Amino acid sequence: MKSIQLLWLASVACLILGGCEGQEVSKDTLIDVDDLTITEQSSTTETVNNVLLEDGLYFAKSESFSTEDGWMNTVTLEIKDGNLVTVDLNAIHESGQMLKKQASLNGDYKMLELGGAQSEWHEQIQLFESYLLAFQSVEQLSLTDEGTTDAVTGVSINVADYVSLFKTAVDDGPIERGPYQDGHYYAEAQEYDQGYKYYINMIVLNGNILTINWDGINQEGTSTKKEDSINGTFSLANDGNTQSEWYVQAQLMENYLLEKQDPFLITYNENDTTDTVSNVSIKVSDFVELTIQALASGPTIAE
Repeated sequence: MKSIQLLWLASVACLILGGCEGQEVSKDTLIDVDDLTITEQSSTTETVNNVLLEDGLYFAKSESFSTEDGWMNTVTLEIKDGNLVTVDLNAIHESGQMLKKQASLNGDYKMLELGGAQSEWHEQIQLFESYLLAFQSVEQLSLTDEGTTDAVTGVSINVADYVSLFKTAVDDGPIERGPYQDGHYYAEAQEYDQGYKYYINMIVLNGNILTINWDGINQEGTSTKKEDSINGTFSLANDGNTQSEWYVQAQLMENYLLEKQDPFLITYNENDTTDTVSNVSIKVSDFVELTIQALASGPTIAE
């Protein structure tokens, strides 16, 4: 019980002192109490969610981005010596520009100001992470019909999806960490091409590219190529193109990279088109070159 109390004290210290903002919660977050330093969570059995797990990194994400706010929830767990030692509950945005913890920390996700919440999102999710570390399981949690729980003081946000993803991560088993540094990646073209300046936004988590957004801003700065393609302002059909519209083909390129995780696998010819990805006839040289440039430059914001 004392180790659980220490976890709660650690969470409060993080929120007051700002020492843990925007980061996952781990057992190393524990603080000194009564001149006694405890760095590991006591556990009667080496199980997580009542399952004996091998050491490693565990991960799960929502099936798709939310149609309401564009977020996709993620759960990352680290198991060491059979125990849960690190929990990171987060979300990535479909724009490829940010992770939810960082957005909340920066003041871009104004839950306190606009939603009337008792505290900001990153503060509440860190409290919930500490709870999961303390109990090593979600099986004991009871949820309301709204997806909230009364088990964790100070947490009023919906945690139902995180509970489900926690179980999925445990059931799916450990994953391999990818080759890239976690964070947000960005690159843009130096010049406009047929009225648009192309750019790439990517989010990397656990070393893997989780979301990528390839788009272009028009010269007036009023809309993007995807927006114009969706609403018909820019249409390939006007040029007699029998393939799908630009935004559909752009998404095919994005999906291919998410699957393969390596832009060097995409080749293109002297016309800047590719045979690597099926049903894509648009120019893809900007996509390939900007992706390579962004990854080579490293994250603009490291996690």
